[in-house]
Amino acid sequence: MTGHARCLTVVSFGTVEDFLMKRMIALFLITASMAALAACNTMAGAGEDVSAGGHALTNSAEKAK
Repeated sequence: MTGHARCLTVVSFGTVEDFLMKRMIALFLITASMAALAACNTMAGAGEDVSAGGHALTNSAEKAK
């Protein structure tokens, strides 16, 4: 050895707190994206249910006239 040791740092996060915060943000974004994608089908179904409820309310109002 020549007396100089080399240290290769691939990614520098600064402190442990910075690393954990970035990890938590990434986890939150991934989870939120998955929930949003899963909600697409359920929101479509909910929209149909609300629409059907509106039609039933309209029909009931028409009958009550």
